[in-house]
Amino acid sequence: MVGIIDEGGRFINQLQVYALLMLYLFEVRGWRGPVVRALNMTSMADQLAKEFGVEVYEVPVGFKFVAPKMMETDAVLGGEESGGFGFRGHIPERDGLLAGLFFADMLVRYKKPISAILADLEKRVGPHSYDRRDLRLPRETYDHASEVILETMRELESKTITGVKVVRVRDDDGFNFYLADGSWALLRVSGTEPLVRLYSEAESKDAVEARLDTLQEIIGVGGEGGG
Repeated sequence: MVGIIDEGGRFINQLQVYALLMLYLFEVRGWRGPVVRALNMTSMADQLAKEFGVEVYEVPVGFKFVAPKMMETDAVLGGEESGGFGFRGHIPERDGLLAGLFFADMLVRYKKPISAILADLEKRVGPHSYDRRDLRLPRETYDHASEVILETMRELESKTITGVKVVRVRDDDGFNFYLADGSWALLRVSGTEPLVRLYSEAESKDAVEARLDTLQEIIGVGGEGGG
């Protein structure tokens, strides 16, 4: 795992870290090849992949899915929303030390602070904001409640989220709604804790919060935890 802050102390979220690593590996180091991302990882990867002419493989959440796909496809980079990143030619596992070293080299090569590199990235892919909510349910009723939530999502007939058209739904690991404006909103139930996790990435913080609010209203679960 790796955590990055910029020169002003601002936290760089893990989706931004993935996109920055991808840009650096392709643009600075000249690597080419597919990348692998968990389904709760950034859509910025898809935009950069189009620019550099490479494939993106989306897998269920967890590095146990990311690593095998990396080995199968000889991927340059693999990553998940929790902040784990793996790299071609290294161990097929998350390595925060190597990710940190790549970031140090990134600063040297670009001769810019992280905030400026991130600003350059956003000029290429547009603004992206992200957030996650962890909704904690009573443990004693969680099994039943989570099944009710999943059934509610299966029966959902809405063709829009916050007024934006749903163009695709992936339902093999929760329910991920891919929207016409390039944003997405995901609901997953935890198999290890009494938690329902809501994720979204969109062009602004307000848009993200609206998508999370909509998912939370659909399932009728109150309360909010930190992401």
